[in-house]
Amino acid sequence: MTDFHQLTRAIHDFGDVFTTLCGWDTMLLAALVEGAAGCILGATNLLARPLVALYHAVQAGDLAAAREQWARVYPVMRFLLSGGYVGGLKGALDAVGESVGAPRPPVSGLTPDRRNEIIEIYKALKASA
Repeated sequence: MTDFHQLTRAIHDFGDVFTTLCGWDTMLLAALVEGAAGCILGATNLLARPLVALYHAVQAGDLAAAREQWARVYPVMRFLLSGGYVGGLKGALDAVGESVGAPRPPVSGLTPDRRNEIIEIYKALKASA
């Protein structure tokens, strides 16, 4: 869901009927705090450990630790959503040595400038660990 109001309605009004998962990267922390059961994000391919730590912090009620993890991963989330998501994700994975192949047309890959940008963002993320 890309509409936070709709997401919160699903969690609060229909939580007894179905489980709500967040599918929009930049809404993850808020969705988990609101009560979403989890997420379905392409970014987990790049950020598995910090996102698991974020999830566990929210489940433990440690919002400070969750916000700390979020501050670390948010620049990657922002990068992925600032251009073509699929091409950005595939390019980011390739840039960090986890290639899953190039996107198929008509989806474009990363430009050299965008590739360098995600490399720097990822280096900063790793340095903050």
